[in-house]
Amino acid sequence: MRGTDPYHPPTMPTRSVLRALWFAVFVVPGASGCNTLVGSDEVTVDAPAEGSGSATSGGATAIVPTVPLNCSHAPGEPGVGEGKQLPTTLFWKGYAPGTDEAGVVRAADLFDCNGSKGIDVVVYEMAKFFCGSCEQDAKTLESRLAGWRAEGLNVQWVTTLVTSTDGQSPPNVEGAKVWRDKFKLESVHVVADPGYQLLPPGKQGFGTPSFVVVDPRTQTVVAWQEGLGGQDGIIESTAKKNAAAP
Repeated sequence: MRGTDPYHPPTMPTRSVLRALWFAVFVVPGASGCNTLVGSDEVTVDAPAEGSGSATSGGATAIVPTVPLNCSHAPGEPGVGEGKQLPTTLFWKGYAPGTDEAGVVRAADLFDCNGSKGIDVVVYEMAKFFCGSCEQDAKTLESRLAGWRAEGLNVQWVTTLVTSTDGQSPPNVEGAKVWRDKFKLESVHVVADPGYQLLPPGKQGFGTPSFVVVDPRTQTVVAWQEGLGGQDGIIESTAKKNAAAP
């Protein structure tokens, strides 16, 4: 049963990807003098069913994060928007780093309020197949993570796929494996997110890739950003702050 199977998220209102409407591309000067292409694929989703309850993220009920660790934690307003606290109750099916077996990736496992896990920042990236900017980001992701590790920064990255391999159907764990293997993502959590759990309530469309940067000390969403451009600076500054004062 879905209600007792730990590999299935709780039942929530159905949201389906209708289709990619357009692809926006912006040309900006690259550091080497070449042009760097950045942009986003637009994804449109159905609204939650009327009367579905309190929609915090993807129709999930608003729950203040619990604190299983030995540290103080000031509860804030739960949600996925900037300044909100990402609920630790969120979870997805997919692949954790270093494993070939599908399992559950939980937001709670990446919550590090006292720094005992050594996590400096958590990044959730919403991506889809046939999104040029998503693939561009995925191709350089491992090298960027390695660079942060060399600086002593522990950046935990979760790629949440919002489509299957055809670029339109709801995502599944098989597609998560295809994405992970295609881009050789050894240090990245790659999961399927058919419930759009990282989409703020009322938001009916979003560009991919989109980034949700979370401070693991407080579960606060530091930034919710659509499209490439500047997200690495936010990630690095948050990580350095927490690494300096865990």
